[in-house]
Amino acid sequence: MKRSHLILPQIAVLTLVACTASAQMTWWVNDNAEGDPGHGSCWESDPLEDGSEAHPFDAIQEAVDASSAGDTIKVKRGTYSGDCGNKNIVVPCHALTIESVDGPDLTFIDGGLDGRAFIITGDGPDDPVIKGFTIRYCKTDDSGGAVYCLECDPQFINCYFTTNWTKGHGGAAMLDRSDATFESCYFWDNRGLGGVFDSDGGAIFVTDNEGTASATNCEFDQNTTTSGGGAVHLSDAGMTFVQCDFKRNEASGGGAVKQSGRTSMSVFDACEFGTAPGDSANKASVGGALNLHYGGTCDIRNGTVFADNRATTYGGAVSVSQTDLTITDSFFERCAVTLPNGAGGAIYCFGADLDIVNTAFIENTASISGGQGGGLYIADNVPDHEESSAVIEASLFDQNASAFGGGGIFSSGADLTISTTIFDTNTSSGGRGGGIRLRDEAASTISGSDFLFNTAKTDGGAIANTNQSSLIISNSAFANNGATSGDGGAIYTTGASMLSLDVCTFDVNTSLANGGAVSSSDASPLDVADSDFTLNTATTGNGGGLYIEDAPAEVMVNGSTFTGNQAPHTGIALQGGGGGIATLRADISVSGTHFQDNGSGLVGGGILSDSGETTVTDCMFGGNNTVLLGGGLFSYACPSVTIESCVFDGNSTSDGVNDLGGGAYVEAGPVTVNASTFVSNASTLGGGLATYLGSASVTSSDFISNDASGAGGGSWHQADPVVNVVDYQWCRFSDNIALTGGGGAVSVNHSDSTFHNCDFRNNYAFDNGGAISSWSLTAQTAEVANCLFHENTVDLQGGAVAINCDGDHRIVNCTLSRNKALGISGVAGGIWTGFGTMMAANNIFWENEDSAGNHFGAQIDGSGLWLIEYSCFTDPACPDPLYTNICADPKFRNVGAVDYRLLPLSPCVDAGNNNFVPYDTLDLDANGHTLDELTPLDLIRALRFIDVTIKSDSGTVHSDPAFSNLPIVDIGAYESLDRPKQSGPGNRIDADGAEGIPW
Repeated sequence: MKRSHLILPQIAVLTLVACTASAQMTWWVNDNAEGDPGHGSCWESDPLEDGSEAHPFDAIQEAVDASSAGDTIKVKRGTYSGDCGNKNIVVPCHALTIESVDGPDLTFIDGGLDGRAFIITGDGPDDPVIKGFTIRYCKTDDSGGAVYCLECDPQFINCYFTTNWTKGHGGAAMLDRSDATFESCYFWDNRGLGGVFDSDGGAIFVTDNEGTASATNCEFDQNTTTSGGGAVHLSDAGMTFVQCDFKRNEASGGGAVKQSGRTSMSVFDACEFGTAPGDSANKASVGGALNLHYGGTCDIRNGTVFADNRATTYGGAVSVSQTDLTITDSFFERCAVTLPNGAGGAIYCFGADLDIVNTAFIENTASISGGQGGGLYIADNVPDHEESSAVIEASLFDQNASAFGGGGIFSSGADLTISTTIFDTNTSSGGRGGGIRLRDEAASTISGSDFLFNTAKTDGGAIANTNQSSLIISNSAFANNGATSGDGGAIYTTGASMLSLDVCTFDVNTSLANGGAVSSSDASPLDVADSDFTLNTATTGNGGGLYIEDAPAEVMVNGSTFTGNQAPHTGIALQGGGGGIATLRADISVSGTHFQDNGSGLVGGGILSDSGETTVTDCMFGGNNTVLLGGGLFSYACPSVTIESCVFDGNSTSDGVNDLGGGAYVEAGPVTVNASTFVSNASTLGGGLATYLGSASVTSSDFISNDASGAGGGSWHQADPVVNVVDYQWCRFSDNIALTGGGGAVSVNHSDSTFHNCDFRNNYAFDNGGAISSWSLTAQTAEVANCLFHENTVDLQGGAVAINCDGDHRIVNCTLSRNKALGISGVAGGIWTGFGTMMAANNIFWENEDSAGNHFGAQIDGSGLWLIEYSCFTDPACPDPLYTNICADPKFRNVGAVDYRLLPLSPCVDAGNNNFVPYDTLDLDANGHTLDELTPLDLIRALRFIDVTIKSDSGTVHSDPAFSNLPIVDIGAYESLDRPKQSGPGNRIDADGAEGIPW
């Protein structure tokens, strides 16, 4: 029992000691305590000093040495300095809290410019906390001027680091394999002074950590270093900054932060880099705020602001290379590069991928001589570096400026993907691309974006796409952009660079030279689809809406509109052309496109095409105007021009003397027109269509109410001196006027002409040929077959047709009714020939009049030689003698309804001569047979040769055995039996529903 009584007290003592050792202690430090004889000096101490609040330590190191894990050291106000334990304080890596009682404004750890404040090492299970101190005037030759952390992750809370210096790295702190955290800390005037080598990280240098270091609600102000990271340098390290403020920091690279090393990673969340105009800028040679160099990844987000940062060469705010950079919900304002040839007023990037979302770039500049990329410069053409690319979404580039190019963005070989982004009032004061410049094989796409009020000194007010780059733009708008001394008010593409536009709008853009909206040149492919061009202007050049030069492949323009665009210059030849589109040495195909109210100073109010194959299909030209040639369309020296299923309505030329082609003008090349309409167009010559020095083939087209103040109300053709061919088939001419010249419907000069199966009604000419005028001083030929001439009028000669050419002419199987030459000395209401030889066969002449009334001379007259065969006349206008002609009522079906088809018992049925029927040279039935068949169809596409068995034949079969089995042709433009018919564009249905009757 005694033994047991002796043992129990021993166990109790041991238990008490163990409990005491494990209890958390609070230690006190006060160098100004009442019992301390050496106030402010740790060399003289309180003789009862034990770390209690009554008898505190006077050196922080004493408290640290006395403490254990989990303890707290409380330091009262005062300045703690000296080698007695208040600098180079060694703190173990365990759960120890060192905090001031009165905060950093009253509690100072002063290194006296000789030594650090803290050395924290070890790899303990927990980390120390240092709170509420001003740590100042520390200086070392090694890294970590004030704090050195090795393999430990301390927390610094509410600490001020001021005027700490190092010749190594990290003027305030060196984090070596450390993930320290800083909360509500202030870093001011910390410096990396450099020594044998340059210093990095004016305030903090972090290397080789796990990437969880952080700074929250901290401020970095006026920290500097000789190399990278005026405030912070991350070397193969990671750190997160939340609500931190960086201002007035300076370095060679990264005025605020530099990040380097493949494993580095950083996050900037709701931070500010420079906050006010003037004195808040972070500055560097490269990367005024951030320099991300071979640096892993960086994430900038949640309202982070870069304002007024400056770099002398690259990246006024950020310079990034070999680093994946993501920017979200952030702002770049008034950042700049300040030396000539600088790049990236806000961001400079090469060999890196950028992802930018909902971020604003405002008033950033690279505006000194040669500067590029006021907002962003991104390059992919740097040798031995990785490729660059950028994805930009829902962002804003506003009032950024550069000197050489790319006021908003400059891309040299980097691929861009831009969506739902606005470019507003960006400028390139001395180069191309006010909004964006792309070059060096950059491949980019833009969608859902707006380009407004951007300007470039030379080319591409909004975008310049050059040097073998490619650009695809969709669902985007361009308005009020300008190229003040060059081409492409909105977009300029050149140097074998591809451009595709889909569902875009171009409004009120302006260029000094070519392409008020878009200019494409120098072997650059171009496609335009479903886009609108409105009120754009090429002030002194061509192409108010769109200009194309030297395209390597056919340019496609589909489903678009060109409205109110202008190329108004009137100074020199081929400047001031193509109010809507102008092309030079480029093949172009335009389909489903509307040209309305465009204008030009010289030629081509709607389109100018020079020296390229031109195809226009399903297009509308309305109200376009030019001064001289081609109110709707102008073509010069094109290998071929094709106009298919188009409408030219209300286009005009306005010179009044030398102007031609109110609707369209084609010179020095062939033109093919099919299934098109020319209505209410006006010019001096050729109100609807004019051609010069080229052949014309017109099929299934209508010319209605066109006006020529001179000749050729509907169309005008001339070859001088080259002989060209003019062909018309299945065409209709109505109410066209040649006010002072000839050819109310068509005027042909110095050209062979053929008119098959055409309808001429109510046309007027003053001079000659109310419908057709063919005029030449040389041996030209005219052939007219299967045509109707109804109520055409002339003042002088040839109410229907006037031919004054020294050649052999034929008018066959035509119906000429109620045409008039009603001037005071009007001659030949039907056909007039001046010279040459006229063969008129198988025709019906009915009630044509001249100034002497309805008589034979009013049907056909003139000084030329003419032979009239197998034709029908009506008293009192019958020839005498008749020869093979007949004098009888032709028995039309309904003259009042302009239905000149024959009743089955008409004397004209089976009464013609098949020998006069011309060959099907124009291939009316499109079966490929031309010289081996006679014209097979009448004016309403009924078969031309049908035997009416209820009436005896009175005509003549063909003498050629190949055609001798054909039934005898009817006289006039129609066969009595109009079945079967061939379908096609010549088969029309009237408003009254009468099938097959023209009009």
